Amino acid sequence: MNIESIRKLFENKKVCLIGPAKNLIGSNEGENIDKYDLVCRVNSSYIIEKQLRKDYGSRTDVLFSASNFTVSSAVKNNMKYLKKCKLIINPNDKDIHGTLACDIMNKATNNSIPFYQVDDNFFIKNGGYNTGISSILFILTLNPEKLYVAGFDFYKASVNLEENYIFNHEKEYKDDPRNLPKIKKSLLIKGNIKSDYWDNYQNKIINFFKNNFLNNEKIILHKNVLQILS
Repeated sequence: MNIESIRKLFENKKVCLIGPAKNLIGSNEGENIDKYDLVCRVNSSYIIEKQLRKDYGSRTDVLFSASNFTVSSAVKNNMKYLKKCKLIINPNDKDIHGTLACDIMNKATNNSIPFYQVDDNFFIKNGGYNTGISSILFILTLNPEKLYVAGFDFYKASVNLEENYIFNHEKEYKDDPRNLPKIKKSLLIKGNIKSDYWDNYQNKIINFFKNNFLNNEKIILHKNVLQILS
């Protein structure tokens, strides 16, 4: 799929981007989420068990994915959640340890879902941030009418990494852990994530949200995100 087709998909549409944090549990946001013109999700946040649909919705129209070995393994094992997915977008680097992200993800989906890789100019300009921020920045280039952002908590729910997701983090990523979060690209982050490095990185992400998204007229932030930013 080319950028012109993607722009037509997003332009002047009411779009939502939902992350994998647990802070929507009990919110009854599901119906509201599914009413958006486009429902987008990040990495493995499309893995929504039946009991969570009332809070997280059921649709995944567009998946924003880092498209690395780990998240693609989860995709391969959970295609039942992506039956109606129209598109997978990698808003990050196209080179995953010497392998193209498109090849990794197309193999995982058996070429059943169209894939788009952001161009090098976008990545060079916006690289260094996580998939959530990169996804928001890319959506904004497509001129949506509104963008609702929810399901993000900047890992404030628990100091245990695996307890921050609505899906079973260890189970979904066990097949290929090469791209699980790492400290300084070497030490695998697992279990307790409390460290100066992790805290500084998450503070960097929070400050980016504050400076770039908090007062953006196109963006609606869920109250739980606003609470953290305040």
